[in-house]
Amino acid sequence: ARELRVNRPWEYDSCADCAARQRHLRVGRHRRDRLRHTPLRALTLFACPAPRRILNGTAASALMLSMQRPLVAAALVAAFAACSLAKAAAAQPAPNYGGNWTTDVHQRGYCAMPGVCGHRADGDALNCAANTQAQPAGVDLAAVLQVVCPTFWAEQGGAAGKYCCTADQVENIRSSTQKVAPFVIGCPACYHDFVHFWCVVTCHSDQATYANVTAAQDAPDTGETVVAEVDFWYNASFASAMYDACKDVKFGAANTPAMSFIGGGAKTYQEWLDFLGLVKDKRAMPVGSPFQLNFLAAGGADDAREPDDFGGALDGSMATCGDNALRCSCSDCPVASGCAAPEPDDDGGKNRGCHVGAISCLEFAIVFVYTLAAAALSLAFLPRTPGLSASGEAEDGSGDDAAAGGGVGGVRPSSPVLPQSSAPAGMGRGQGGRGAPG
Repeated sequence: ARELRVNRPWEYDSCADCAARQRHLRVGRHRRDRLRHTPLRALTLFACPAPRRILNGTAASALMLSMQRPLVAAALVAAFAACSLAKAAAAQPAPNYGGNWTTDVHQRGYCAMPGVCGHRADGDALNCAANTQAQPAGVDLAAVLQVVCPTFWAEQGGAAGKYCCTADQVENIRSSTQKVAPFVIGCPACYHDFVHFWCVVTCHSDQATYANVTAAQDAPDTGETVVAEVDFWYNASFASAMYDACKDVKFGAANTPAMSFIGGGAKTYQEWLDFLGLVKDKRAMPVGSPFQLNFLAAGGADDAREPDDFGGALDGSMATCGDNALRCSCSDCPVASGCAAPEPDDDGGKNRGCHVGAISCLEFAIVFVYTLAAAALSLAFLPRTPGLSASGEAEDGSGDDAAAGGGVGGVRPSSPVLPQSSAPAGMGRGQGGRGAPG
């Protein structure tokens, strides 16, 4: 009976041998012992479970508990009432904030979406829809900001500054931007600017001056109010600098523009921002932003804000692809110094110096001397054979041999090659082989 009561209570109720003690133990000490000695079951009194789960089933258990422990029973009834109200509220449809849910305070030092208040069903973090003041960085936030966002950390004043993000949000920036790194590995400036952009968007202490949450939702896991859609205003120079650092970067593995992978083939910075802000639910492949981000140019046609209250814009320093500290390869940054082809002079060639045609005099002299040297070496080592001299005269040795008429032109096949005769050019084979006059 003890073994059944402790280890298999669902069989204890049907135990025929335990009928004598069945009622007493089932509705008395057995149920109360289980609640008292099992911590998880004791905690369920405060976790709003169903009454049947707490009392394990029977109305007799509730009756005995109310008789022996009236205070516990009263507390249980109060917990049930609170639980019922909470369940009734949760059963109501979520409020439809639409375009009427906006960030109320747009002053400097205020945030629009600080912290993470929930997650999507796929696990992506959802930022809180909260219009609170920026806070100094704690130990965890300071540590991760210095690693992930060093430029932004310096611009905000380091530990003396205030921020609109938490360590969890910065970790999300790190994990999200690392997916871009393989495509822009040849251009450190592009990767730096991409990470810095999201650091400014997420953590700037004046976030509410350029951000406006226009729609909210209830987080599926926590039920807290989180961002569903937000508008960001940006300075064109800020977005253009980021785009210019990345637009020519090539993904080496495929020899194609990296923008085809990280920007949907964007041709302008506005197209790139639109691609980055599109919520993943609207994409063919479920990758991208967990909520909708709308990027609007400050001072543009869509900017209907009141400047006195809501005039901020995303801005900050951006590295160029030609910066020495973050220099990119020439194939990824053709505009960097030393990568572009030299431009023609603007003085019409007056200050070009000594030139022979299109090359300088020095280059011409080197080529000329090399050509002469090569020709001289070729002539010096060229093998010579018996034959006619350059003047058309027979190489026959002496004038006496020629006069003796030893063969046509006075050349004997067995005679060695001798120096050429000094006879005039006109005296040659046409003279019938006769020697030169004395």
